[in-house]
Parts: sequence; C-alpha cells; structure tokens
Amino acid sequence: MTVCAFSTRRRDWRFNDCAWELPNNTVIYYNFTNPSQQNCDCVCPFEGDSDIAGPGIIIGFVATAWITCLVATIDVYCRLSKSFMERISKDGVEGSEELFQKQVERFKYFNPRLASFILGFFRRRNSRLIYMAKASLDILCDIQIVTSIAISLSAFVQIETMTFYHQQFVLSYCFLTLTSFFAGRTGHVEGDGSNSWYYWTRMVAQFIAVSLFAIFQVIVIPRQAETSGWNPVESGSCYISNDESAYNQQYMWMIGSFFYAGYLLLEILSGLTHVIGGKPGGQTWLETISTTIKGRDERFQERYRTWRFWLLNQIDTPKVCLDAHHQGPSQQVIIRRFPTAIDYLLQAIFYLPLWIWWAIHQFLALWAWGDSESTILVAAYVGFAAWDTYDILDAKISNAHLVEDESTWGFGQVLPVVLLLLVLLNIFDVVDSRLLRFPYLSGKATDCL
Repeated sequence: MTVCAFSTRRRDWRFNDCAWELPNNTVIYYNFTNPSQQNCDCVCPFEGDSDIAGPGIIIGFVATAWITCLVATIDVYCRLSKSFMERISKDGVEGSEELFQKQVERFKYFNPRLASFILGFFRRRNSRLIYMAKASLDILCDIQIVTSIAISLSAFVQIETMTFYHQQFVLSYCFLTLTSFFAGRTGHVEGDGSNSWYYWTRMVAQFIAVSLFAIFQVIVIPRQAETSGWNPVESGSCYISNDESAYNQQYMWMIGSFFYAGYLLLEILSGLTHVIGGKPGGQTWLETISTTIKGRDERFQERYRTWRFWLLNQIDTPKVCLDAHHQGPSQQVIIRRFPTAIDYLLQAIFYLPLWIWWAIHQFLALWAWGDSESTILVAAYVGFAAWDTYDILDAKISNAHLVEDESTWGFGQVLPVVLLLLVLLNIFDVVDSRLLRFPYLSGKATDCL
C-alpha cells in the first residue's frame, strides 16, 4: 500500500500546507499533490477501477435512475389530475371544459390568467399517459431492484481490496437505484395485490436488495470515518468530496434501511404463515395490525377535528345584546367576539397538531423508506436522486487528479450502455402491448384510470 510523504515533526509545519490528526492522536504534516486542488482531505494517488467508476457505468446507472424518476413524475401528475377532476366534479358540472372554466372563475378575484395557467396542467384526463407510465414503472422498478442487488454482491466480493473512493461510488449507486425505485414504486407497485406471485416475488427481491445495502453500509460507513481508517496520505484510504452534509447523518439513513428491511421480513413471514395456515384469502396478521393502527389513528384525528370545531364555535359564538341608544323599540345587535384575523389565527393554532403529526408521519415514511401515496415523498425521492447524482459526478471530477485512468471502454463499460438501450426497447414493447390490450386508449383520452 502506497504512502505519500509526510512528517510528524511540528517544526515542519511551516514547510507544509496540511496537517491531519490520525486516530492514534499522531499529527502529520504534508503537502498538496496538486497545487491547483486546495484540499487536504486526500493527497495520495490511488488505483482506478473502470468497472466501478468508468463513464459507461456512470451513464448506465444515472440514465436508468432518471428515466425511472421521469416516468414516476408522469404517474404522479396523472394521479393529481385525476384527483383534481374528481374533486371539482362534485359541483355537478358535466364536461371537462365546463369544470375547468368553473374553477378559473373561482379565482377571478385573485388572478384569472395565473389560475388558468396553473389549472391548465390538470384540465385533461390522460388515460394513455397513465397506462404507459404504470406499464413502464413495472419494468423500471424491477430493473432498479436487480441492479441494486448486482452492485451490492459485486462490492462484497472485492470489499477488502476496494479503495474508499470506489466504496463511496457503490454507496452512491445503491442510494441512487433505491431512491429512484421508491419514487417509481410509491403508491403503485405495493398496491397490486398481496395474493399475487408478482407481489411476493418482488417483495423478496426488495428485501434482498435493501438488506444487502444495509449490511454494506454497516461495513463501509464506520470504516471511512475520520476517527477510524481515514488517512489522507495513504493510497486508497481517502478521497475528495465537496458534499458538505454531516458524515454522521449516514448512520440515520442506515438505521432507516434496517427498519425497512425488518418490515419487509415481517411482511414475508406474515405471508408465509398465512399460506401455511391454510387461509389463502383475507388479511395477514401484519396487515391486520396495520389496519388496526391506521383505524385508531383516523379515529383519533376525527375526534380531534370534532373537538376543535366545537371549541372554535364556543369561543367565537356571536354575542347578542340590546341597542339601548336606538330611538324607538330596542333592537338586537350581533357582535362577534373576535375579528376575522383572530379567527384565522385560532384555526391555525388548533390545526397545528394535525400538521405536526402529518409532518412526522411523512418524515418517518421517508426515513424508513415507507409506503405512501404522498406526492411530497415522490418529490423527496427525486430530490435524493439528484443529490446522489451530484455525489457521483462530484467524486468523479474532484478526484480526477488522484485516481488512475478509468476511461478505458472495455466489456464492463460497454455493457451498461447497451443494456440501457435494451431498457428503452423493453419499455416501448410494454407500452405497445398495453395499447393492444386496451385498443380504446388509441382514441380520445377520457380518464386517468
């Protein structure tokens, strides 16, 4: 293992640019390998591996992930459009154009042009689009799960000889594939029916992928900590990253991965006991527990809303008094206890617990990769995909002067790009077969679902 030049003598500090305290409390002093790269985190060159950090591999992972995110965004758009049309249809107006015009008129005191522009995104019901999105998400989610398993297994095979730089690439790849998978799966794959082989096959594959990733994090994250094996003058024991987020936050996501893997294991066990018990129909014991918890949560929120409504009515009940200054017969005058602004403030205060509980629920679902149809979670997963993409590109660019050449296009580089074309062809085939199964979709779109 190559070690770059350094000194442990304090008097050499004036001749060096960097100082670093090793885990054994020894302080070392060293210079930059490249004066144009002003970063003391890593100065010692290390070996390259084009099968992990080559351009073909990066293109394959990033492109597949963002195709999945794009299709997931289309799916979310169609669900929002359907929800919007169903909500405004309660007014009894028939026809999408009439519904659209009615909603625009509601905003005439705000800004009709802006309202027309925003609502225009939801005025049509894109039936062909939603079927294409869902058909494509099936294959894209499967690809992401298989890819995550493959990269994790290959990393375990060579984990003892991998540099910290390439270990970080594997972490970023796994995060990218899983976050894009969850963005595409949210509100879709998990709801396909718990009694189908499709559901259970992908449940097992999902459990394997998440478990392998969680175990890999347990090995790599503590090893790369500054208080453990990090050494800026030892080849392979460091790399440069411009990600300013706290290193310890990775432990939080690691724990979340274990929580989700535990949930998947319980789901699989509950399904097995359900089948072994000779009860192919009905709910599993885990689904029963989940339904009970969800029901109690909904009842609690409904009781809170009822109490809040009653309390606001008691506080803001109009006061009726006699107008003694009016000439002639006395008249009743209704006086509100609070101005309108205070009414809104009180409502916001009493709504605050529900908002806080909703925010906690969304965070827990995001932290432990939970199942939810929330559009916010999909947006968060897409944001994480962007973050992971930045980490990959930043690591590649920032360490270019330290790592050996990884631009050689061998079999391991060309294969991911070719498979990317295969992914696109499979999507086209799935979409085409779906249109053949539903020939009416070739006509005018009438509904998202």
